[in-house]
Amino acid sequence: MRFLRELAAELLGMFVGDGRLAMGILAIVAAAELTRDAGLPPYVAGGVLLLGSPLLLLENVRRSAAQSRKPLQAPRRSASSANPSTTMSVAGLEMGSGGPPGPHSSGRRTKAVR
Repeated sequence: MRFLRELAAELLGMFVGDGRLAMGILAIVAAAELTRDAGLPPYVAGGVLLLGSPLLLLENVRRSAAQSRKPLQAPRRSASSANPSTTMSVAGLEMGSGGPPGPHSSGRRTKAVR
């Protein structure tokens, strides 16, 4: 029984997972039907479907890509450090900032202070 509920949830998620995409598809199909009901030639409805579907898909991909680009968080600095720029963790690698060595530095990377 649990399997059937999970299967139903997955199938439902496939169709309504992205509300804007689902509403866009319904709008394109409705527009094609309205052109057919208006007495226009069938190729007009086909053109609505042919042009509307790829445009909707491109818009959805563009929107999804823009949402997936999240700003990176700045690394935390140690409050006790006299020179926080040399003790920051870079990309979580537990190394110093990798910037140019200061006047009192040997130029080697340091362990990050948390």
